[in-house]
Amino acid sequence: MKKIIKIILLLVLVIAVFIGVRQFSGDQRFVVTLDQWLDQFQESDVNNDDDNLDDEKNNGSEEEDDDIPSRVEIHEGLPAVRLNEEVMDRSGILTSSLQVVSHLNEVRATGIVVDFQPLLVKRTEFQKAKTDLVLIEESLQASTKVYERLRVLHKEHANISLRQVEEARLQMTEYKARKIAAKQLIKNIRTETMQEWGRELSIWALGREDGKKESSTYFDRLLNKQDVLILVTLPSDFLLPEATSFVYVNTHPDRSTARKAYLISPATKTDPLTQGVTYYFRTSAENMRTGLFLTGWVIVSNEVETGVDVPLASVIWYGGQPWVYVQVEKELYSRRPVANYRETDFGWFIKNTFKQDEKIVIRGGQLLLSEELRWQIPDEDDD
Repeated sequence: MKKIIKIILLLVLVIAVFIGVRQFSGDQRFVVTLDQWLDQFQESDVNNDDDNLDDEKNNGSEEEDDDIPSRVEIHEGLPAVRLNEEVMDRSGILTSSLQVVSHLNEVRATGIVVDFQPLLVKRTEFQKAKTDLVLIEESLQASTKVYERLRVLHKEHANISLRQVEEARLQMTEYKARKIAAKQLIKNIRTETMQEWGRELSIWALGREDGKKESSTYFDRLLNKQDVLILVTLPSDFLLPEATSFVYVNTHPDRSTARKAYLISPATKTDPLTQGVTYYFRTSAENMRTGLFLTGWVIVSNEVETGVDVPLASVIWYGGQPWVYVQVEKELYSRRPVANYRETDFGWFIKNTFKQDEKIVIRGGQLLLSEELRWQIPDEDDD
């Protein structure tokens, strides 16, 4: 404040001198020089004030930065974030203690109720082709008899011309060709059906290739809509255990109310999205509609596994890997990698990663990750 008063008094003095000179002196060069000096003085004073303000701001920001320490630490080789309880409450970050649970060794799968109509179309085509073959064979048999009779009569010099014999032979040859084509059509329909639906369903729909009768009880249940056909897709790195004869499926992710679905055969196509192996199953048609998506559970073994259930909201993804923040001290939260997890109704079932009563962040993990990464980004003005 004193500095500002001194500057004002100095300016008043200079202005007074300037006015007096202009009144009592006729030397205009002196006046111009004095005017230029005054302008320079004012400009330099303003610049000095700006520099002082910049210095004060810089000193203040440096002092402020020094007051805020980095919140990122390394705990047992893993990154961690230190936040006090006030910041945690203000950010809405919540923690929960883990409890050890037991689960059957199962793998989660997906399913869909398959439209059965295309298989029925193939069955109809096949039956029509077989009926046509029977008619062609009967016509061939009749035309063969006519040809043989006319040929014998012509040889015995009966009133049968060579032209009649030739026409009978051509008709017989035509039926032979039609018989070959009909057999090939039946073979093609069977091949297409097997490529589309697999061997077991093809036999149910078309019968055995050797003509032996096959029990059609299961197929009749599908026809009568007592059962539905479902396509189950397993995870991409999993194959159905050899001893598996059924899986559990449900219209929603509730294992407790799931029903059994019985294995029919492996499907012929892999799921284009997940690249998982697919299988055909049948199950009761109750509350099932074509196109309905299902959740499935495949029992890997009867062995009971122990671990913890981690809510899905606790899992964060960074660097292509899942992580969970664990409270390792009162105000310290460490980011721990997750491996060997399996999806459950609750979230993820994880073994050998967490301990009983460990506290994990169940809400706000993404905020902790953002805070961690914020302190890892270097200051643009830091050389």
